[in-house]
Amino acid sequence: MRCYNHHDLEGVGTCKYCGRALCPECAAEVEKAVACRGRCEADVATLLSLNRNALQYARTTKQARYLGPVMFIVVGALLATMGVTYKDIDVAIYAGVIVVVVGVALLIIQHRMAKGLKA
Repeated sequence: MRCYNHHDLEGVGTCKYCGRALCPECAAEVEKAVACRGRCEADVATLLSLNRNALQYARTTKQARYLGPVMFIVVGALLATMGVTYKDIDVAIYAGVIVVVVGVALLIIQHRMAKGLKA
């Protein structure tokens, strides 16, 4: 791999922003990443900042991702209980069961997505 700017020199890395091969003279280190000196340094710093923010957001919303599915399950259980308790609203049993099934499906989906984020 040859330097993009100096074709006679061997490249030591590629810019994280534009992907060009760079020699030691053209390469700049930005938070342990390689960038084009004087050209892509700010863009690489922005990319790294966005990555850090996305990871932090994913970590802070870990507990909240299960809130919706759990609420579906609770509401469905309440509907089903009402249907069993009161004789005139049999439709509440069916609606409750459907809502619980949807909640469980969403819970499984969220759990699988969370496992995918860890990998």
